[in-house]
Amino acid sequence: MGRLDSFKPKKLIVGSPFISVTINGISLNKSAVARLDYAEYVRILVDEEAQELAVQVCDEFDPNKESFVKPEKKEETQYVRWNNREFIKQLNGWAPTKELKESGFKVPGEYLPEEKAFLFIFSKAVPLKESEDK
Repeated sequence: MGRLDSFKPKKLIVGSPFISVTINGISLNKSAVARLDYAEYVRILVDEEAQELAVQVCDEFDPNKESFVKPEKKEETQYVRWNNREFIKQLNGWAPTKELKESGFKVPGEYLPEEKAFLFIFSKAVPLKESEDK
């Protein structure tokens, strides 16, 4: 028996997980997608009063499922983007400042492993910068 027999491979996830919101869409970056294990389906949960959004892994039988990552595209997926104008308007309304609303913003994610979900708290939004990881 070798010294490393009890070890298991672990993939490193690079970058900080976040969502970005612009007038054109909402995107989850690769770090968030990978942490959700490239799930095929998720559900979007919204706490309108607290202005928080959660993305939670679910199965194909969940009536509130949204397509997330195609199984054949798992590890090559760089981000997941949704273009839904009414939903984006609501999220833009949550931007803490007018400047963020106009230029786009990103919201850091807090991973909730026991719920297989990310929580995004919009009061923590910061300006979207093209030079940072996506």
